[in-house]
Amino acid sequence: MPFFILAMFLAFATSPLFAAPMHYPEGEEPLELPNHSPLSKPLPRSAYNQEDKKAGATSLYLTLMREDGRNIWAPFQLAASSAEQGQIELAERYLQLSAKRGLWYYYNLLEDDAFSSIQQHSAG
Repeated sequence: MPFFILAMFLAFATSPLFAAPMHYPEGEEPLELPNHSPLSKPLPRSAYNQEDKKAGATSLYLTLMREDGRNIWAPFQLAASSAEQGQIELAERYLQLSAKRGLWYYYNLLEDDAFSSIQQHSAG
């Protein structure tokens, strides 16, 4: 019995050593961020209010857009945030940018409640 337990332990402990390396599709490799990048620094865990969290997220998405020209989710998240705040023109601009970057199904995502102000604006 102790041999079986030792064998099981060694099998689980050494399996990550023999795992195949991760292969990413062409153009989907993770970015190596420089040490001075604001994305490489952890965000402080303090009791911010909701507006501070939104401002921090906006800053993060803007940085992502600048440093990764192929990122499709950063402009989409900025569009959702802008639409929630009633900034319709800005939201539409970020939606167009995410579509240009390849978010082809964003029309389906427009049904999200965050974009209700855009839907009302275009219907009115």
